[in-house]
Amino acid sequence: MTKLDEVQLSYFAGYFDGEGCIFIGRRGERVVQIKSCYPKIVKSFNKSFGGRYYKEKRSGKSYWRDCFYFRIFGKEAVNVIKHLYPFLREKKEQARLFLKHHSSKDAHTKAQYAVQIKSLKKVNCKEIKMLIAGMMGGIELGKYDGIDFTPSIVTGKQIGRASCRERVCQY
Repeated sequence: MTKLDEVQLSYFAGYFDGEGCIFIGRRGERVVQIKSCYPKIVKSFNKSFGGRYYKEKRSGKSYWRDCFYFRIFGKEAVNVIKHLYPFLREKKEQARLFLKHHSSKDAHTKAQYAVQIKSLKKVNCKEIKMLIAGMMGGIELGKYDGIDFTPSIVTGKQIGRASCRERVCQY
């Protein structure tokens, strides 16, 4: 890992708060991930922390852009979170549980931490509806300027691979 100063760490933490993901895999492996359509910042994470960098070629819609990933596993993932932790805001609780999962020796306790981390990722559709309504000056959701805000977010219909209620790691 490259030596980083506070300004760099706070920048990385801010980006990670918005685009990052902390999770415990099916076999208990600890994973830290960034997914973005901007390769420069993803490469910066890779250069600074190690891990894997790869590109996902997206096909389908003509306006879809390629995605770039930074992924790091195990003790190295824990090391990334330890460095970013003092600067995190949105993902601070997930990071705290992630670090507790790492330090725990008991399998049952580790499983509980994994469930708690996953539960923090759940999207609350009612909160999203209220947030969007608040951004729009409290008006009811529906079609405005040709944009329909209701189907997927409010009703929980299919969004990509998971419904709104199940959506994790993609925001």
